[in-house]
Amino acid sequence: MGEIAKVTLSISVPEGDMMRNVYDKIYQSVSGIGYTVIACTCEQKDEDSVSIVWSVEDVLQVRPDLSREQAREVLTKVEKNHDAAVGVSWDTLSYIAEVLYGEAPENKEE
Repeated sequence: MGEIAKVTLSISVPEGDMMRNVYDKIYQSVSGIGYTVIACTCEQKDEDSVSIVWSVEDVLQVRPDLSREQAREVLTKVEKNHDAAVGVSWDTLSYIAEVLYGEAPENKEE
């Protein structure tokens, strides 16, 4: 079996459509082109809320010396220690990376 990739789709669903029907349509479409759906999560958009997503690529922007696995560990630590009063910022990612892996090589004093 080859590499597994995670693909995220955002689909506008007409009001009143049942989520099960949406899942069935996605499954049929993807299966029809030779792919397998491993997991499908459907959420109804709440226009009264917002979500911000930080990614491995964001961590690697502030700490290019880290591996993708280390960057994932940074994100996990950020999530586990999230404080809504403080939020998450570039500084948060940088700080947690430093706590876990020390100063970035270019910042170390000789």
